[in-house]
Amino acid sequence: MEQEKAAAKKQLVIFIALTIGIAWIVFLLIPICGLTYGSGFSVIILAAAMFVPALSNILTRLITTEGFEKMYLRPHLKGHVRDYLLVYFGQTVLLFLSGAVYFLIFPSSFDPELTALKGMATSSSTYGLNTSTLLGVQILILIAIGPIVNIIPTMGEELGRRGYLLPKLRMFLSDRAALMISGAIWGI
Repeated sequence: MEQEKAAAKKQLVIFIALTIGIAWIVFLLIPICGLTYGSGFSVIILAAAMFVPALSNILTRLITTEGFEKMYLRPHLKGHVRDYLLVYFGQTVLLFLSGAVYFLIFPSSFDPELTALKGMATSSSTYGLNTSTLLGVQILILIAIGPIVNIIPTMGEELGRRGYLLPKLRMFLSDRAALMISGAIWGI
């Protein structure tokens, strides 16, 4: 058991060093290249940075010869379908709830007349769709396709932080402490 914990400490140190080091290099590319955060090519760099934890997971496993058996990438649908549905649709529910909270805090930003959407509906790029149809299509896309599109970049972070860092920290700490330390490391 002590040998396993010693190996886990080494793996943690390597993973954390790789994640922080590579992430900071990627993030610093933006100011080094004279870009502004949130615009143009910087958005692509930021999206790429989301894969750094997954890359660090893989590199740590290769460096320490830990192997890939415990990556837990196979879905386990039997008895967990409800959980998978919650994961798939939960983010959309949270998105709608966060929008509601935003408009409760900033009611002047709410546009019940759908001015921007009406402008889109009158443009030639919507193939003659009226405002109601366009709104319905956008909501359907958000519900059905949004989770698939969003899972791609978030998978990089989840494979690293929750799939590698958190289980290792739980070997040494309580669940609550491991979550707090994981969050602090994520913030760095």
